[in-house]
Amino acid sequence: MFIRMVVTAVLFYIVWKIVRAFSARAQQPPRKNRSARPGAKKDFSDIQDAEFEDITPKDSDPKPKP
Repeated sequence: MFIRMVVTAVLFYIVWKIVRAFSARAQQPPRKNRSARPGAKKDFSDIQDAEFEDITPKDSDPKPKP
């Protein structure tokens, strides 16, 4: 009898968490930018080549010192 009550309480808790998660997701505003999905084509026509400076160390010894 006691085990049945504990199992019922655990199942009720799990269902309650699932319901709360779905209700929280339903209250979120819809995403406006649908093209941001993975795999969507992106337009990179306005990107220019970046200027950068090489900051890697110019040591003559290729092995790092401990």
